[in-house]
Amino acid sequence: MKPVVVMTDSEKTQTDEVEIVHIPLIGIEMLPVKSDYLHRHYDWLIFTSKNAVKLFFKVYPTITYDKVAAIGSKTAEVLNDYGIIIDYMPTEFNQEKFIAEAAGRFKGSRCCLPVSQKARSLMYDHLAAQGEVDRIDLYRPIASRSAADLINAMIEEEKVDVLTFMSPSAVKAYYSHYNPVRIPVIAVGPVTRDALLRVQQTCVTPDGATKEQMIKKILEMREHNEF
Repeated sequence: MKPVVVMTDSEKTQTDEVEIVHIPLIGIEMLPVKSDYLHRHYDWLIFTSKNAVKLFFKVYPTITYDKVAAIGSKTAEVLNDYGIIIDYMPTEFNQEKFIAEAAGRFKGSRCCLPVSQKARSLMYDHLAAQGEVDRIDLYRPIASRSAADLINAMIEEEKVDVLTFMSPSAVKAYYSHYNPVRIPVIAVGPVTRDALLRVQQTCVTPDGATKEQMIKKILEMREHNEF
């Protein structure tokens, strides 16, 4: 039988390799448009999520820019769908690697950083030290208690083989109500892994921060009888 995997993010995934049960722990709520930014020009637009891309071009269509930077393959895919050329993307999909590989790329630049209200300040702090940066909070994450309850019920009924997390927000949405689980837990990357470790949840991470790599890791674990 295929392993049953609960995916807790907002983007549905299709694969024939595992049986995916899609239960999003986080929704989003758009925040008011900041009219002062509507007609500004930037040297760089910097995107750290696909949600930020989709909402930014919807609500700030008059902002102009010279170059675009991005973190993550999914973010890049959405930008490509918009026909936007990416001028800089790190080799690993996290803010730490983005900053390390950028070196002095943003020095003296005017940057726009459209993000979630709950986004870490690391990127903003780096850009502010290099030049000017406007952080635009586009949306805020909304935790779903009903989703957490459903996941917990499925785990108690032994209907789930693996639980996955794509963000610290999702980790908080579940573990604010429930204790660490005994089934395997997969974190998409180091930031989410650290959030899980803080709530005493053991977990593993794939070689790359993508769902494809997460599924590959799950299949490897099944092959080695780890669950």
